[in-house]
Amino acid sequence: MHPGMNKQTIAGLFLATTLVGCNSDNNSSNVEPKETEITKLNIITANLWLSLSQNFNNESAFHTAVEEFKFAKADILLLSEASGISARLAESLGMYYWQGDDSHTTTGILSKYPIKSVFNDKPEDGYDQSGNIGAVLDVNGRDVVVWANHLDYTHYITYDARGGNGISWQAHTGCDPVSDAAKLDAMNAKSKRPAQTQYMLDKLAPYIKSGTPVFIGGDFNEASGLDWTADTANMFDHKGTVYDFSTHKMIRDAGLIDSYRALFPDPVSHPGITWPFHIKDSWTQGASFLKECGRTLDDRDRIDYIYHNANNSDLKLLSASIIGPKANTYFEGPHGEDSTYQWSDPHSGLMVNTHGTPFYGERDFVSDHLWYKTTYQIETPKDATATTSLNLNPEFSNVVLRNDGTDLAIDFTISNFQLWQEDRTYRLVVSGDSTSSRTNGWQSEVLTAKPNGKMTITVPPSVLTKLKTEAQLHNGLQLRIKSAIGGWHKQYAVNTIPTEEIEKIMTIPAL
Repeated sequence: MHPGMNKQTIAGLFLATTLVGCNSDNNSSNVEPKETEITKLNIITANLWLSLSQNFNNESAFHTAVEEFKFAKADILLLSEASGISARLAESLGMYYWQGDDSHTTTGILSKYPIKSVFNDKPEDGYDQSGNIGAVLDVNGRDVVVWANHLDYTHYITYDARGGNGISWQAHTGCDPVSDAAKLDAMNAKSKRPAQTQYMLDKLAPYIKSGTPVFIGGDFNEASGLDWTADTANMFDHKGTVYDFSTHKMIRDAGLIDSYRALFPDPVSHPGITWPFHIKDSWTQGASFLKECGRTLDDRDRIDYIYHNANNSDLKLLSASIIGPKANTYFEGPHGEDSTYQWSDPHSGLMVNTHGTPFYGERDFVSDHLWYKTTYQIETPKDATATTSLNLNPEFSNVVLRNDGTDLAIDFTISNFQLWQEDRTYRLVVSGDSTSSRTNGWQSEVLTAKPNGKMTITVPPSVLTKLKTEAQLHNGLQLRIKSAIGGWHKQYAVNTIPTEEIEKIMTIPAL
């Protein structure tokens, strides 16, 4: 879907200083004052936990996520574990999207503002760019750079610092922690995170230098040295370790600011934990930790972030909040000290009352990560001309439904498949709109050639019946173009046909 320019502004008028020339009284020249206005940006980073495939409480995780993002008035989404979900969310939210070429599988960028260009470089020596993607947006006539990250999860050294193993996810013998900074640096360097981060910083360097608004976010799979301080050395099983994690140090050294710590510098009162917030999702709850440590460990950390550049004079951070339940509602620290903590993290979301207190029930939140929201303001030109968004994604169009006896015939056009690769297997999938992206849906066929024109698919009654039997999950039938890449299933384009549109031309058979 390609909405027009969406201006979210508040009243504000700034007049540029009138410059008067001094050649002579007769030749003095005035520069016309430039009018600007204030644009507010709600930016959210969200790990979507296996592409929102976990439907708890007989509810659609996909539809619940859509409602959370609408409630948050999201302008920009920086997504991780988003393979198979970016195109679907973009359709439901009316946003532009970019999820990278096929060397990228788990990140996504969604924006209400047009995409001017993307960072789509071919692999380069010395880099690992599989964990992040970037784009330049036109925000009411001003360039804004955004970058989404899902960095390498291996060599997760926050476990080693606690007495576990960040590769095997088991406890160290005797639960002995690694506390030496040099050893932790060396262990962290074995992950892909430093190379992934360096690629991002090198690409962003000219934008940071020029003062262009830059926002980076995502699941970094690494804690921050701003959280592992002397004040928190005995919290969350840090085992006395004070350590500045190298990836975040690289980012700060490049001139970027940790938004949460900018507003809430005290990690004791505002730990900002995002994973795990549910004890069943912790990887330190196994038998090896009971055996070697005498109890399970507390592995709660802040690993989801939004950074912005420090050298932009008119960029202002207004607010930040954690979307979802509190980090101790479904995970009480096994050290037994949670009741003594005076946490004051601000929360927002569908199930947060007017006092800021979350009331999410068991598994009402759709991810194993809490999400993180920031609100910024920047100056943008007044009355800017709308930009046509760059679109590298294939598209469905001219969708027509026909009653073909007992079957449903769907005529449609597929165009703009710029990312097609001849050596990859693509499928046309029919499913419910909440069906997991990590499957081939209810019906699928291999696309034997690059689609570029009219097509028809016939849907039998056995498939349509699923709309009835799973009516609590689905709002309609969905056409998808997908390909399996490694362990992920990338969706390139979707088109949802509401159930009521189908029922206008035929009766959907019951089971």
